[in-house]
Amino acid sequence: MAYQLACLGVTISDWRALGIESLLSKEFYFARKAFMHIRELKYIDLCETAEEMSQINNLNETWL
Repeated sequence: MAYQLACLGVTISDWRALGIESLLSKEFYFARKAFMHIRELKYIDLCETAEEMSQINNLNETWL
């Protein structure tokens, strides 16, 4: 729902905030979409790495 609302024309900083909050909530799909929208490659890579670590149960809160 938040992603659909964000598509209505918000600022880059709002996209970044949505991506970071999604990443911290372990909603990797939405985090990646938000970062892809603003083309933040370092955060897209972070999402992919965090998702892989989460799948092998090696992701802790301090790492994010």
